[in-house]
Amino acid sequence: MALAALLLAGGEALAADEAKEATASFYRAYAQLRKTEGMTGIPNEAQLAKLSPLITPALRGLFSAALREQKRCKDRFPGDKPPWIEGDIFSSNFEGFTSFSVADSRPRNQGRQVSVSFTYAEGKSRVRWNDVLVLRNGAGRWLVEDLYYHAHFAFGSGFGSNLKSSLKRIPAC
Repeated sequence: MALAALLLAGGEALAADEAKEATASFYRAYAQLRKTEGMTGIPNEAQLAKLSPLITPALRGLFSAALREQKRCKDRFPGDKPPWIEGDIFSSNFEGFTSFSVADSRPRNQGRQVSVSFTYAEGKSRVRWNDVLVLRNGAGRWLVEDLYYHAHFAFGSGFGSNLKSSLKRIPAC
């Protein structure tokens, strides 16, 4: 019995390490997209294709539906900004982040949650906050399922309390 408990605890540690690394890999890839492609708001189709191996199929589906809704809003109200068009969708800060660090993961429902500490630095000014990324195991690896925005800035991301609920707000215009 003690051996089984030890093996289970070791499995939890392994899961935590894998989820933590998956979170770090996701944010490195995302930061690269923001840097090289100027990604802001929800990812376009090409950016979504690059992020797809790191997110759940369900989240990909929500992004695809949001892209269709964004286009519909743009066509219907050409003089207005469509929803989800700008801002950092994967953090609480509209401007995004300049660095991040990832804490160990913890169990959450059928997956893991990982607290991510962000910093946005511009000149001598620094802003710090934490958000929580939710991951689900899919095809033997940890994939991003949702994000809970925990910072309450006057000029935040504007995506509400969490990513999935923001993307589900259809119709958006």
